[in-house]
Amino acid sequence: MNKKPVLQLRAALAFFILFFAVIARAQPDITPFQPGGWSDKVVVTTNPNSLTNTPTLYTTNQIYVDWAVINSGNATASTTFYVDLYTNGVYVTSWPIGNLPPNYYTDVSQPGFGVGQFPAGTNTIELVADATDVYETPPSTYTRTFTVLAPILPPLSAPVLISPANGSTNQSTSPVFTWSAVSNAASYEIIVATNAADLPANTNATSGGASVMIDAGVTNNTTYTPVNPLDPGTKYYWQVNARFASEGGPWSSTWNYTTANPPPGLTILPVFDSTITSDPMAATIESTINAAIAVYQSDFSDPITISITFKEMSGGLGESSWSYNTYSYSAYRAALVAAATTPDDSTALAYLPVQTDNPVNSNQNVNVKTVLAWDLGLNSGTSGENVGTVYLNTSIMNLSDAQTGANEYSLFSTACHEIDEVLATGSALDQVYHGGNTATGPVLPEDLFRYDLPGNRSYSTNINATSYFSLDGTNDLVQFNQVGSGDFGDWYSYYGGVVPQVQDAVATPDTSPNLGVELRVLDVLGYHLVTQESAPHFVSAIRSGNTINLVWTAMSGSSYQLVYSTNLNLSAWNDLGSSITASNSTASYAATIGPDKQRFYRVELLPGSAQNIKFNRLRVVTPPTGWGTNMFSPYQP
Repeated sequence: MNKKPVLQLRAALAFFILFFAVIARAQPDITPFQPGGWSDKVVVTTNPNSLTNTPTLYTTNQIYVDWAVINSGNATASTTFYVDLYTNGVYVTSWPIGNLPPNYYTDVSQPGFGVGQFPAGTNTIELVADATDVYETPPSTYTRTFTVLAPILPPLSAPVLISPANGSTNQSTSPVFTWSAVSNAASYEIIVATNAADLPANTNATSGGASVMIDAGVTNNTTYTPVNPLDPGTKYYWQVNARFASEGGPWSSTWNYTTANPPPGLTILPVFDSTITSDPMAATIESTINAAIAVYQSDFSDPITISITFKEMSGGLGESSWSYNTYSYSAYRAALVAAATTPDDSTALAYLPVQTDNPVNSNQNVNVKTVLAWDLGLNSGTSGENVGTVYLNTSIMNLSDAQTGANEYSLFSTACHEIDEVLATGSALDQVYHGGNTATGPVLPEDLFRYDLPGNRSYSTNINATSYFSLDGTNDLVQFNQVGSGDFGDWYSYYGGVVPQVQDAVATPDTSPNLGVELRVLDVLGYHLVTQESAPHFVSAIRSGNTINLVWTAMSGSSYQLVYSTNLNLSAWNDLGSSITASNSTASYAATIGPDKQRFYRVELLPGSAQNIKFNRLRVVTPPTGWGTNMFSPYQP
């Protein structure tokens, strides 16, 4: 703000004012003022550097305000007074004015003060000079009234939905939603719900009902992939509309699809404590936790059924408790050999020496979490056995993809973090740091893969140590946390500067990290990661007379279905013959060419067709050796 003088009046008038001041008490007079070259005492404009009112305003405009107040009295306003600004009767902000001589004015202009967007219709901006009655009672005010119009929109048509196909089943829990481009669209909005009645009908609606799981804006794209997986075995309804500025065009038709159930294997049954079931957002919280569980059930083929209790808490971010058993290093390594199924397993075992003592601190034993011991056949378990408890501070979390609160944390990622630790991850260095174990005591399985920079195994709580999770001591997959205020079995994040991951020691707000290296870690610790089959693709299509021979890539033992259509835009395609089970790296089908002028072919991998993994188990009953706890903290600026 600048204090500026008003042009001096004629000398005679100045004398009169001076003479009047002798017989009347000198007093400042603070009032709104229109300086020369301004179009009003309060200028309402879309240009922050303009002093002229913008004649036509729309709801999409960002609006700026210029204002000025003058001391038209005969004494300096030396005591601080305030100028308040209101929009539509609502207080916005104040400016303190510390010293204003007579015939000087102060202003906010070039740039003007941003007051955002306004609704269509009549609006007001009120300037209150000397708002706290230092010199004026009542204070002097000025109200600027102006009209805002709805924007003139270009024509927008409804998008045409493309995939997932309407009425389709066995879809991925992380589908790629696609739709057609719309002319003049600046962005799109996609809404996905489990109840069709919760999808909005109004073109300007930006949210739906209680069952909405996704409500996302998409800019410069006609595809969307959910940040977090959806529930398996669930029917979803979805629609999209095109948008220009803050206005929406007509919604697309409503399509539905159903996600696939996870293949037989690891089953996690959630037990929701009353702290969750009594929460007003219980349905959303439980749905997101189930979505997290679905990732483990679809990615691991271990044939065990366990339960985990989930509770709410009021501090921190997440916490888990679990029991463990103590086994010899040689017994644990032998169990890993029997369970090895992936290339990562083979690499890890090649660098786990065959010896009596563990290669970390030469102790003969390893503390193995109860559920992992059961999965490896080191101990017996009961189907549905509760193996741990997860605590979640949902009050500081975005509870689903539909919630995008700034500075909030992802419930999905936090649930995954704690499930990882109940299943297997973690370091015995936490017990060492807190005095519950010694540096020469039993380690946890993850400690077997803790290396420092030279490729030597590292086992230290020194904050200056640097250690990595590595299968071979050379290729580092992720850096470990080395700060005692976090878990030593988590990933480095205490000092920031890294891409957020699920197993970070300190969570990053306003992010939604998904499982990545964590799945590989669980695999090498003893779980069985499902090898994902790549999508089949055609190798050749050779016509001979009235027959076309189609050949595609395949995996031996998997089943495929060839389908055809005469129109690429149709959502339903026709089966061509029966399913075909591949016996080698390719499969083929000889199709008779029909009377159609054109025909399109597609090959689909049938779900659940891969061969099951076989397990050899040794059953030994061993009571838990002890209990442990892991803490997960939010970022503290």
